[in-house]
Amino acid sequence: MIKIRNGCFETNSSSSHAMIMMKENRSVPQMFTPSRWMDDNGILSIFKDDLEFGRSPFSVLTDWYHKMCYAIASYGKDGFKEIEALLYKRLDGLKKIEFWGNETEYSKYGYVDHQSNGLLQAFLKEYDIQLEDFIFNDRYMVVIDGDEYRVFKDMLDVGLINESEIEVIKGVYDDEYKDPQLCV
Repeated sequence: MIKIRNGCFETNSSSSHAMIMMKENRSVPQMFTPSRWMDDNGILSIFKDDLEFGRSPFSVLTDWYHKMCYAIASYGKDGFKEIEALLYKRLDGLKKIEFWGNETEYSKYGYVDHQSNGLLQAFLKEYDIQLEDFIFNDRYMVVIDGDEYRVFKDMLDVGLINESEIEVIKGVYDDEYKDPQLCV
């Protein structure tokens, strides 16, 4: 083991998030249900735990709420105004957005682990995708994984995921996903 930072135990484990773009005529079915996260008074509650994206637990973000949380954590305070405007535009009856369990201004907007930080912005830019489309279009998904687990890669390898439905997989470790059928 190599000690890189003083006073810190190093495992060299980090996140290996991936952005998924399904083929145009395919998407993950979901119902657009703002009421699941928005109460009868038009208050959308965003919880601190929903804004933390490290290397675990393994998760696939497919619905607008969780992709919105990932975008908030990716863009932070500087990008929140754009996301807030999109929410008011798209969620009928939205009157207020509240953050719950966020003690400081620094932690209010969550975080994306250092290894995967910036991946969303790079993906949107490379494929000319608007943030609104990413959040509200079923075609896009985010995989939360860790380089020491590689659950997503294993799921691809054993055929649990129908690779023929995926157009693009863009991840921190693109070499793990290099397959002519998967990466554009």
